[in-house]
Amino acid sequence: MDQPVLYFRYFLEMYFFGVVKILPIVNPFSTIPLLLALTPGGTPERRAREARRASTYAAIILIGSLFIGSLVIEFFGISLEALRIAGGLVISIIGFRMLFPGPEASSIADPLGGQGAMDIAFIPLAMPSLSGPGSIAVVITASTEIFGGRGVAVKSLGIGAAVCAIITVGIISWLVLRSSNRIAKHLGDHGIESIKRFMGFLLICIGVQYIASGIQQFFRLA
Repeated sequence: MDQPVLYFRYFLEMYFFGVVKILPIVNPFSTIPLLLALTPGGTPERRAREARRASTYAAIILIGSLFIGSLVIEFFGISLEALRIAGGLVISIIGFRMLFPGPEASSIADPLGGQGAMDIAFIPLAMPSLSGPGSIAVVITASTEIFGGRGVAVKSLGIGAAVCAIITVGIISWLVLRSSNRIAKHLGDHGIESIKRFMGFLLICIGVQYIASGIQQFFRLA
């Protein structure tokens, strides 16, 4: 079989395997309730903007993890367990603010206390909801396999396939999150408020689980 054909098959295999591995962990459907909870009373344009930004940020985070994730973790001596615990703390804090909004919060649409849409899009939508410790760990693992391959051509194809897979997942996430506007029409303000409280409790549970898993891994490695 010709070399170009083999390279093309390798690229497609790496691309499809990348999408199959990353997409279930990113799981944009699970971020829809969080987006609705963070934007009660928000306009469809606002939610569409948040969906676009969150998906873009998540793709950038994963692509950055592909190229420099392992280097940053090794340089600062950060383990994946520590990353999981830190993510759990962030999720838990946001969950508490959603479940028990303080009197100083003028709008429950911004439980982070106030820098507007940018903060909501990056934290917690992009990270850790879309690009959390799990998806980052998968990308870093894939990067070690790609950069450990033989030949410049094979490495280049692997990197290109991984980047295309991440971009594809980002586009899928954007399309899925855009559907939150249709869901919001059926729920109404009271329905979204109920989701906000429920998501706050659920985020606390997820955060505690992240922390417990990280601590458990620490003891296993000790």
